[in-house]
Amino acid sequence: QEYMLYSSTRGGKEKLRASEAILKGLAADGGLFMPERMPKFDFDLYSLKESSYQDVAYEVMKLFLDDYSKEELRYCIDSAYDDKFDTKNICELKKTEDAYFLELFHGSTIAFKDMALSILPYILTTAMKKHKIDKNIREYSIIFLIVSIIATLLLSKSNKYGKDERNPTTVSYTHLRAHETPEHL
Repeated sequence: QEYMLYSSTRGGKEKLRASEAILKGLAADGGLFMPERMPKFDFDLYSLKESSYQDVAYEVMKLFLDDYSKEELRYCIDSAYDDKFDTKNICELKKTEDAYFLELFHGSTIAFKDMALSILPYILTTAMKKHKIDKNIREYSIIFLIVSIIATLLLSKSNKYGKDERNPTTVSYTHLRAHETPEHL
């Protein structure tokens, strides 16, 4: 089977499968791992219209995390997106007069980060098991938590990544390369 490979945003030569990239965190050159190609959906989008959030998440994530088995990925998704959210739909799509809004604040911290941070420990521990790494998940989780907090604080103080007077759109903290130090900003 040919797996999706991930390489550095800084052009490094390293190519890793999804679970390896997740375990490594950052590429050797300090870049973030990105898929080398965008996968083609192997499903019709309209067929997912009545599907649960978990089923849609599986259909999309299996294309990017293709070195995880169906059982592993379903376990991660079903464990992450459960009754920790205050709605069965996990995220609600709301229509106003002329627009739709996706509510990403139904998790335990009432913030969009719950969407990604709910699944991360499951994806990470599954990758550790796949590669027979016998470390405490707390080591990884604490580092990720610290980086997330620092990124959020930097964004709240930085006009560069917050609001730009020329473009009043707020950029989310996921656009910040969280491993960089303030002098790189």
